[in-house]
Amino acid sequence: MKAALYLRVANDDQSEALSQQEFYLRAWAKKQGYEVTSAFQDVTPGTSLDRPGLQALLSELSSKQFDVILVKGAERLIRNFRLVPQLAETFRRAGVRVISPLDTNDIFGTTPSVLTALNAE
Repeated sequence: MKAALYLRVANDDQSEALSQQEFYLRAWAKKQGYEVTSAFQDVTPGTSLDRPGLQALLSELSSKQFDVILVKGAERLIRNFRLVPQLAETFRRAGVRVISPLDTNDIFGTTPSVLTALNAE
């Protein structure tokens, strides 16, 4: 199965953490039998979808170059819970799962409807 990595840190002071995330995810992917085809990264807070690395990843969804996106944790991908349903729906439509070594099921598999309800409050 082909995988893309998504790596994110909030600021330049944490740039070493990007390398650590990538090393960790590549090692985990290899153990799980994933073929890493690409990696996308951002050095910015995860509170918006307007991030160069995330936008590049989203633009590649239709290319079918990967079946899953690997992230160290859901917080690396998104920090704004109000945006989770929109992002989850984008991945669902593309048929791409988002997986973390901390949760090997699709991290958005059950959350969209719950978060949509929470978002309405």
